[in-house]
Amino acid sequence: MNGLALRISRGSDSKSKKSIGFSPVNISISSFKTSDKYHELFQKFADATSTDEQLPILRKIVDLYRDAIDTDIIKFMVVVFLQAEAKHPLKCFIARHVTKNSNLQEPFTSVLASQISTRISVEPTHYKEYEDVVSKVATCIENFNAGVAAVRIVEIELGTYLMNCLDFCVDLLLSESKTLSPTEKNEIFTLSHITLRLLLHIVQKANDESLSELIPLFIIIELCIKDLMMHNDVPMDTKSVCGILFISMYIVKNGPDSWLQVLNPSTCNDSLLGLLEAEASQLCLYSALITVVSVDKLEAVYVKGDPAILSLLSKILEIGERSSLESTVILGVARTVHQMSKCLQKITVRSTGLKIVDSLVTFAWSHLDHYMDSVRHLTAQMLATVVNYCAKLDREGDDSALCKLLSALKSLDTSRRSYYVSVSCLVSEVGAGRVLHTWPTLIQDVLGALSSQHIQASATVCLESLVSSDARSCGTEELQARWLRPVLEHAARSDPDCTVINILENLLVTAVKLDRGLIRYIIPYIKQSHENTSKPMDLKCVLMLLSVTRKSGASDSLPLSGGDGSDEWRGVIGYEVLRRAAIDAVDEVPMIRY
Repeated sequence: MNGLALRISRGSDSKSKKSIGFSPVNISISSFKTSDKYHELFQKFADATSTDEQLPILRKIVDLYRDAIDTDIIKFMVVVFLQAEAKHPLKCFIARHVTKNSNLQEPFTSVLASQISTRISVEPTHYKEYEDVVSKVATCIENFNAGVAAVRIVEIELGTYLMNCLDFCVDLLLSESKTLSPTEKNEIFTLSHITLRLLLHIVQKANDESLSELIPLFIIIELCIKDLMMHNDVPMDTKSVCGILFISMYIVKNGPDSWLQVLNPSTCNDSLLGLLEAEASQLCLYSALITVVSVDKLEAVYVKGDPAILSLLSKILEIGERSSLESTVILGVARTVHQMSKCLQKITVRSTGLKIVDSLVTFAWSHLDHYMDSVRHLTAQMLATVVNYCAKLDREGDDSALCKLLSALKSLDTSRRSYYVSVSCLVSEVGAGRVLHTWPTLIQDVLGALSSQHIQASATVCLESLVSSDARSCGTEELQARWLRPVLEHAARSDPDCTVINILENLLVTAVKLDRGLIRYIIPYIKQSHENTSKPMDLKCVLMLLSVTRKSGASDSLPLSGGDGSDEWRGVIGYEVLRRAAIDAVDEVPMIRY
């Protein structure tokens, strides 16, 4: 839906709503042989000019014949369901209605299978014709059991149709006689991606009898997969699906343990060996193993003396090292490593888990500062998963992994973003108390980084996570010693600009909101310090604390005035000081919003 659309309502009780972004579903009612009563409703639906007009008519058709289900009504629902685009309100309504009414599911599934069979029996001559059919069939398996059952009924003929579609797409991409426009190429990539996903669904859901009929199709599908994987322009997401489908078919053909041949190329056949020649296709196959093969198997089966999961991780990281300058490959490595980190919680042998942690942490240190946003984001997520695993071991009585992680973190360069991202991950999992106990000077160290522009944002997030966690777990006196004093010392000792002052102020506001007792230390400081305002830094600190008092809501508990004839704001600071601050020669002082 367009988020910039302006919604205008009339001043009356009635409200007008529009299904912005969804066109009405166009159907032909000539194929429905119905009574005049049915025909009138069908015709109204076909003549409607908007989704908002069609939806009430569809509801009426469904409600009128809820008990006495008519074949034409079922066919009408199926046709509308197929014609409607993904996430269309009419498609969603029909899917919900069929799912909730068990008496509808079997007849709807039967008619839907028949409609799919009719559509795939026509041989297309253009990729757009394939696109129309494949995109409609793909919506049938999206969280819709009746649709999944319908696809299951026609899986053999549908598999053949999808194989032909994939072959058609590959021929177009490799054709030298016709130059594709960028738009056409992208549409073919999208069609190939959807086709691969449907083929994967069929292979994964088929029983042994159906698989025996599908296996003859695998030869052509594998050739298509190889061409797509070797094509430089094919998106990495599509290549990843290629890898998953290839491994799934390979296991069906060659047995449940044949996936081991991917990790030991000397034992594999030519079809697999060809895909292991290029880095991108290698990576897709390795990534596919994590998806297709269970963690139990990856851990239990050994390759050259090591658990298969360690051998697999080693090969993935080697690709990352060899192709560190290729953006698509390193992004694929980051995705795969992130996916593998999720396997940690399922690892049963602790020593194996710790070896995985060592490898993943090494990857994290070198990629948290990567020039690609997506790689940095995936690496940070992966590190958070690793820290979560280390924290779990710590709760179970084994603190070796966590201590090792903390020790490694201390050796990182504090001028790098990765340092502060790592600290934030640790704090979110084990709490500020544990981190600060191991690292007493951490707050002062991170405060010192605020003056460096390239790491200021990461250092700020790190400080925010620290103060939020610490304020919830420690006492007021400890909080003021850890935060109030260091923040004021940093503001007074250095020469921070307005940005840094605002960051420091927000940290103290967070601390006061979480622990109201901290205001007992702030108010006396303001009262004692404003008399010695000859030093600009002191004045800056006083005004910053005054702003903290107001922003945190703590000033609401102070008296409205300092007494009769008082020249102080709420009995805390003299108005003369505030007037002087407004014209102070130090630029940052007048800018503090006290």
